[in-house]
Amino acid sequence: MDTIKNPLNTFQSIDLIPENINLNNYYEPQLLRKDWTQIDTLTDDGGIEVDINFTIMAVGLCMNCFFPAFTMGLSLMSINTLRTAKINGQKVNVYFQYSLITFVINLFNGQSSKIHVKYKSIRYDVSLLYNTHQVGIAEYMRGRRAKYTLIVPDKFVVVTIDNDTLIDRGNGKYSWQGIVPNVGFLTTVSVTPKFGKWYAVSSEFIRSNGYFYNTKLRTKKRFFSGNNKILSYNVKSSKSNKIDGQYIIDKGDNFEINFKNLQSSECFFQQIIEFENRSKGNWECYIEPIIPEDEKRDKRKLKTLAEKIIRDNKNKKLLPHVKIGKRVHQNINYHLSFVGKQITTIQILECKYGVCHNFTILYNTLLNSIGIQCNLLWRKYY
Repeated sequence: MDTIKNPLNTFQSIDLIPENINLNNYYEPQLLRKDWTQIDTLTDDGGIEVDINFTIMAVGLCMNCFFPAFTMGLSLMSINTLRTAKINGQKVNVYFQYSLITFVINLFNGQSSKIHVKYKSIRYDVSLLYNTHQVGIAEYMRGRRAKYTLIVPDKFVVVTIDNDTLIDRGNGKYSWQGIVPNVGFLTTVSVTPKFGKWYAVSSEFIRSNGYFYNTKLRTKKRFFSGNNKILSYNVKSSKSNKIDGQYIIDKGDNFEINFKNLQSSECFFQQIIEFENRSKGNWECYIEPIIPEDEKRDKRKLKTLAEKIIRDNKNKKLLPHVKIGKRVHQNINYHLSFVGKQITTIQILECKYGVCHNFTILYNTLLNSIGIQCNLLWRKYY
């Protein structure tokens, strides 16, 4: 839309004060905001369409004084696109720069105007697969009554939302109304698309006591479709470009890998699945893994080990998670040769070597095996 030169540089407010006047009778000039109504609608590209209506009133001005303009600030953490600006129902040109909207109003004491603003806001770190939005009303409305509505289109599934703050009105509408706190009204909502394409990868590290040479291996399929549509299911091996005559054959519930003249005792194997989410109102953007019998056996083995560790009478005063952490630290040796190698938890226990990643996986798995919930947090450094 059209903008104008900054009105703050082209308008002046001239205050004419008679002689011998008591200045203590003057109030502090203010622009009061009231009757704030805001509607936020989530968009396909991870943004928010914002629609705001409110009233401003000039108070505390002496005779012949007026407010030439006022400025409204938008989020500095987003890319903001102004859609429309109106004063008393009429479209107006505004000064819009650096997430600031400046209106020319020319309001004298006691006069008011109705302001209507529409703009689109999209964060710099937006994701099309999963988005967390901070929504609400700015703190400059503190102490004033306001109404807020959030509209989540049917194409999204709400993952998290503060139901103590926003009332679910049904059909994707959530609302709040009341007196805006001193810090403003702010809440968080996380959404994901109901339909979308996703990828999942299962990795295996296969090690032998000697060279594979002419060996035939068989591995279980790791995924099934659940409520989702599988678009592709591929497998690959780290040795595929080094082996003469390697074949990977789909055997239904298994994949068969045929090595020929492979002079190596290690192989990295991946199953890669592309699928389309077919959720009908539930957040099911995943493919469920198939757990083979050997993995079930391994889980039982890990649980038995964890229970044995926490029953250890040598460290009675230590909490279970501390006992397990201490045992992992004492029994696994750090070795750089394991950088980048994907090995199972059982393999870590058997070889007693690993790097930070392996220590963490083992500790996490042992805790979860006895019902102590533990999640991994990864951080990459560049």
